[in-house]
Amino acid sequence: LSLHDALPIYDTPPLDSRGRSCFCEMNKFDDMMFHIARSNPRHRHVVAVDSSFVVFERAWCVSEIYTGSSLGLHQHLIIRSRDDLQGHDLKLRNLRIENMQASRQEDVEEILRKIQNVDGFNAKFQELLFDPRDGLFSQVLRLDGMNQMERIGRFLRWVV
Repeated sequence: LSLHDALPIYDTPPLDSRGRSCFCEMNKFDDMMFHIARSNPRHRHVVAVDSSFVVFERAWCVSEIYTGSSLGLHQHLIIRSRDDLQGHDLKLRNLRIENMQASRQEDVEEILRKIQNVDGFNAKFQELLFDPRDGLFSQVLRLDGMNQMERIGRFLRWVV
């Protein structure tokens, strides 16, 4: 018996009124995000990005970022460097939710079923990332040298 076989999936009984498994954690993602957004307006959504930007290839991560934005959560992006971002620019500008990956294909299918307009989702996600005024990457690209040094200093004090 593998771990995958032991985990409840979307339709493992008992089921809720929408036909979702009560034991499955993944099918409660939207409910959890909604609860976080509504329970306290001061909650923040921090997106920690790995240096290879693989987080943007994962279906659940992309869905979480999109959902957090849609619910009005204040989002803050943490990346290692501005150079990392610029080095992945082309890959990031070509992201498409239908090409994302997950540990289970069923997870990708579940996410895609929730999206009525895939092209619209992709366009909105690109705006969420790259809008020069409000996009998640704009806060990184706007940093001048002094701001960058200040952030590095705060980070080093935290690490040491």
